[in-house]
Amino acid sequence: MSGYEYFETMADIGITSYGETLEKAFENAGRGLFNIMVDIDKIDNKNALGKFQIASDDLLSLLYDYLTELLILHDSEFLLLSNFKINIESVVEEQDEDNNDESDTIENSNDVMNVTNMVNMDNKDSNEKFKEYYTLDCYYFGEEYDKAKHEAKEEVKAITYHKMNISNNEGEFKINFIVDL
Repeated sequence: MSGYEYFETMADIGITSYGETLEKAFENAGRGLFNIMVDIDKIDNKNALGKFQIASDDLLSLLYDYLTELLILHDSEFLLLSNFKINIESVVEEQDEDNNDESDTIENSNDVMNVTNMVNMDNKDSNEKFKEYYTLDCYYFGEEYDKAKHEAKEEVKAITYHKMNISNNEGEFKINFIVDL
């Protein structure tokens, strides 16, 4: 299966991306996003242009925030991106009883797929609260838009949560999302 493909919707376009890992599926989602706007095969992706980090409460929010950040880079800095190196981690932190921001990291794992924002974990002596969230580090590669070199295809206005889904079927991650054109 290729890294991404498109599916029809009423007025917008849907993208399905695949990967052997969650990170590869996210990377292919970024490639699919930019290929809607320009032919990504014409983007010089030898240049690392930068890095960003985001944190979100769950994987769908992480995907939405990641794709939105890519659109912001495109719109504000006129960047065309065609390659990504992503690292995703699950973080569980113990919450203070007073709910202040100081906390201890309990665990990091790339394998957790189902999350809730606040998880009650049973302890023999007490019932403590833990907060679970995800972080994503993204290095992005590409170049600035050059109208002589890059023919614009479609304008992507926004990412939507409509029909957004992340699944893992026997070691193949699959992501579905729809963009607003």
